[in-house]
Amino acid sequence: MKLNHLRALYSSLATVMFVVVVLCNLTVTAQIKVVAWNESAPDKNLVWHPEAIYIVWPEMKLDFMLPEEKDRSGVANLLFRNRKSGEILLLDSVGISPRYKSKMWIDRAVTNIKDARYYTHFEPGSYDAILLYNNGKHICYYDITFDKGIHKVIDLVKQPTQLANVESRNWLTLRKFNTIIGRRTLNKDNTPASENKILGYVFYQKDGEVSSMATIASFQENDNDKSKITKCLYDGYFELDMDDDSDLTLEISDLGSKTKRIHISSNSGFFIVLETNPILEEELRDIKTGPMKKIKK
Repeated sequence: MKLNHLRALYSSLATVMFVVVVLCNLTVTAQIKVVAWNESAPDKNLVWHPEAIYIVWPEMKLDFMLPEEKDRSGVANLLFRNRKSGEILLLDSVGISPRYKSKMWIDRAVTNIKDARYYTHFEPGSYDAILLYNNGKHICYYDITFDKGIHKVIDLVKQPTQLANVESRNWLTLRKFNTIIGRRTLNKDNTPASENKILGYVFYQKDGEVSSMATIASFQENDNDKSKITKCLYDGYFELDMDDDSDLTLEISDLGSKTKRIHISSNSGFFIVLETNPILEEELRDIKTGPMKKIKK
């Protein structure tokens, strides 16, 4: 009798424990919500889906054609790996600028910024290009020769997308292409935000710093009238919302640099170093204040 009672009690306890374990598992499962990256990302408004990224140095040009990303997590960065040293390089670096040490300059500045961007000087040699997405997936294009005078179109559309791994997650901790240095206030017109967007940076060849005064004008194909004009911000950044997905020409100009015209996609990233165009001190004075009139004696 007692034996049967103990068996019944043991069976009841086992049933209760089984139910508790099941309920606990259900509770844990209910707390886990699988969502798309875009919906959970804290900076989802900055998610970027360019069709191309153009890099223009004074003596070299690289055009990267990008595939449509199925996961829609967005492009985080375009990195370069030196095949000899293994070093991962960004297109630019951040350092203290001598001109920002001037208290007078800081007082006049829009923001109390002390850091500046400098474009990366790539030594001639062989590099791997890495297109990195926000979810850690990436596309590699191996063995690109960097040398003077080259203009190479690099098609990433046909390259396989590699799964996220420990290395690619470390790359995500690096500064992204559109990371803001300090504060950034865009000088936008009344054009509504568009899926077709050009994000870019302009640098000076002479000192390697950003051009905070460059003017960027866009021209539609077969049209010489400027459709949109904007200026770079203090960190060399500019942004253009385009009305449609047709290709266009950008004209980038700044005092002391050669004006450059580049044909690009209306949904792209753009990184350019303007070639120095020395001007005489007298010409610079005339540009700033107007020509001085000679006084007759």
